Amino acid sequence: MGTNSIDDKYFMARNSAYNPYWLTRREIGFNRPVGSGNALARSLYCGMKPIASWDCEQANSLPTGGVFNLEFSPEGSLLVAACEKKSIQIFDPLTHQRIYSVIGAHSDCVNCVKFLDGRMFATCSDDTTIALWDVRNLKKKIRSLLGHSNWVKNIEFSVKDKLLVTSGLDGSIYTWDINSYTEFNLVYQRVFHASGLMRCRLSPDAKQMVMCTTGGLLVIIHDLNLTTLAQDLHGFKPNLYRLMQMSQQVIPIAAMYDHLFDLERKENRVEFVSDFPDGNDAEVVSALQIHPQGWCALSRNISHDDRSEWSCIHDIQPGESITNKSCRDTSPSPPAPPRRPAPRRPKRVRNRPYRHLRPMTSITTQGDTPVLPSTSGQTPLRDLYDDEYKHFIRQNRDRLLYYIEETNEGKGFIKELCFSADGRLVCSPFGRGMRLLALNEQCAELSHCVQDFKGPSRMVDVGQSLGFHHDLVVSSKFSPRHHSLVTGCLEGKIVWYEPYSGESCY
Repeated sequence: MGTNSIDDKYFMARNSAYNPYWLTRREIGFNRPVGSGNALARSLYCGMKPIASWDCEQANSLPTGGVFNLEFSPEGSLLVAACEKKSIQIFDPLTHQRIYSVIGAHSDCVNCVKFLDGRMFATCSDDTTIALWDVRNLKKKIRSLLGHSNWVKNIEFSVKDKLLVTSGLDGSIYTWDINSYTEFNLVYQRVFHASGLMRCRLSPDAKQMVMCTTGGLLVIIHDLNLTTLAQDLHGFKPNLYRLMQMSQQVIPIAAMYDHLFDLERKENRVEFVSDFPDGNDAEVVSALQIHPQGWCALSRNISHDDRSEWSCIHDIQPGESITNKSCRDTSPSPPAPPRRPAPRRPKRVRNRPYRHLRPMTSITTQGDTPVLPSTSGQTPLRDLYDDEYKHFIRQNRDRLLYYIEETNEGKGFIKELCFSADGRLVCSPFGRGMRLLALNEQCAELSHCVQDFKGPSRMVDVGQSLGFHHDLVVSSKFSPRHHSLVTGCLEGKIVWYEPYSGESCY
């Protein structure tokens, strides 16, 4: 893990976290010069080295299988691993030792772990259930939640709503009120369904929901209200609306939900993101993470021909996208999220209403409600719609910020990427190791990188660690409190990384 020039090495040495000069200045109370924060971050991250590992075989325990997910507690004092062979493993991040093992946590693969607070966490499994656990007593789960009809792959928690949000390969998203118990289960509700759903994530403030699908589509729900989501999106089918966009032909049962995309909508506004880099004909978007400040979404997708994988970063903030209008926030420190002008209406395709497009099927109306007609006959839309019903097929705005091509190993396995706690770095599973990716050579934050945005750019590889695993790496996680990183592979091995020295880059 190294730098590219002598000047960079000198600057990083001067601004290293271990440099006595800067330690003394910090003790006195002097501020750092502009740009030193980037150099400090880079000196720490590019100097990360493997320092410890845990192997189920070396631990003389039952094999765990692949480590599908890794999750730290909010204060970083615990690490929980979700394992293929029905177990969860709990580690002390400071000593890197396993402190507890729950064998048979589920009756099938454990896919995901999510902490709700410092002591309670949830797990989900291919056995279609979600389990609640208390770290103070792991001998028995608090409760099993039943509702999904297929593998459950994702868990989120909305702090403001106190709701657990789960999604699975049945295409359904459920909310669970952890404070409302019934005799058999928690109070829960299916709030949305989308064919081909892969992942569902919430922004840190739970004001946005982002979904990814097997159709190469990201769906953003802005100004999220989980209480009314089921009612607002009832009957809405993202794949059908996307088909209408691509075909440029009106599908009435999809067009009925055009109002969900209106920028003046106050709650549960829908936006599609479908732009990917040249050469990346994205099909399955399998992994998804949200920036720690909620500024962007990090995803990993597989191309249609199954020959390549790509990691992409898309802007997900409400209003005008960065790709259409550059950020002009020039405050040197601390960095602020990109600012945008007031929202504008989206571009109209061809600037023509429905009556100028050839419908795929005709519709009629009862009062103010469009309804499907019988299969006999085709009625021109111009005879069915007056000015009040003139709609436009909406065009998706460009949201792509950064991208990079990945190795195409381990087909069929999802590789979980992650952001560092400050959002400067991305850890990407890379074959039998990992690599650290930054937005630019200086490891700057997103709010500084997009000030002079000139189009999607390649992420910068600032360091690699390969060969410390003997099988494909499928999970990774940065500590929320310390400059440390953990990766897990299909063999069941977990490796810890920490900055080895302030001068390890040069």
